[in-house]
Amino acid sequence: MTNPSTSFLSPRSIFMATIIMLLTQQCVMFFFGKSSWTKTLPTDMSGITAAEETMLSIIKQQLPTSKDSLDLIGEEQPLMIGDATHKTNDRNTTSSNEPVETSTSSSKSISLGHYKDANVTLTDDAIQQLPTNKELLDLIGEEALMIGEGTQCLEFHRLVPDAKKRWIGVAGLFNAGTNLLYSLLENNCVMPGGPLQIRWQVPWGKHGYAAYTNHTVRNDRAIIKENGLAIVVARHPYPWALSMCKKPYAIKWNYTKFNCPNLKYGKLVPWAGRKHENLMHFWNGWYREYVKQF
Repeated sequence: MTNPSTSFLSPRSIFMATIIMLLTQQCVMFFFGKSSWTKTLPTDMSGITAAEETMLSIIKQQLPTSKDSLDLIGEEQPLMIGDATHKTNDRNTTSSNEPVETSTSSSKSISLGHYKDANVTLTDDAIQQLPTNKELLDLIGEEALMIGEGTQCLEFHRLVPDAKKRWIGVAGLFNAGTNLLYSLLENNCVMPGGPLQIRWQVPWGKHGYAAYTNHTVRNDRAIIKENGLAIVVARHPYPWALSMCKKPYAIKWNYTKFNCPNLKYGKLVPWAGRKHENLMHFWNGWYREYVKQF
């Protein structure tokens, strides 16, 4: 059997011993502040074997200098994240049911507010993807833009003086929010002639061109078109185009999942008898016609 007092330690043992000494150095620096650790070992070698002395010599060569150590872990105590905030007691511990205000929740309060009102709980990943208040306001402004509110509405009242004969109907492109608009109108508008005066779509079809008023969708043939006012909803063209990639409905054009919406080469298949170079041409042409027509 090999004599333990004269056996030489393996490289793995030397490596582990070095790691232990490095960890010891960091503990010293944490509890006692700046360390005076230097690349030295105790000089009293009495009572150790030749093998142990050799091992200590090897370890000495592998130890970092004081400068190397400070460059690696710094002179100050280690950074303790949450050290101050988590040191709570019964007097300052808040209830788990109370909402905690964070920079994320305050900077995204508009988006989060909508989900809260809808009683929808979001994951942390979903919250990270929400736009900030600034991003939302830069994109859509502080309130909805109502075009024609002061002119078309007054003209509508003049042309159809009998309030009970008036109707309002929804129009807009696919993925523009026509169903949402109808729901908002239905739940917030009171018409003198009853709820039937609020139409799910204009009689010529909510996705149809404004010039196609001579066309009438099924079940709306009894509607007097001249007594109505089209309420048109438009969505920002870029996020609208991305929505079309997810659900294009009846619109067809050349694209793949890698290049959608393919504005350069994505020529649309004719929609309602008309041709468009791409989705942006379609969006511009469709809404421009409503602006000119009404």
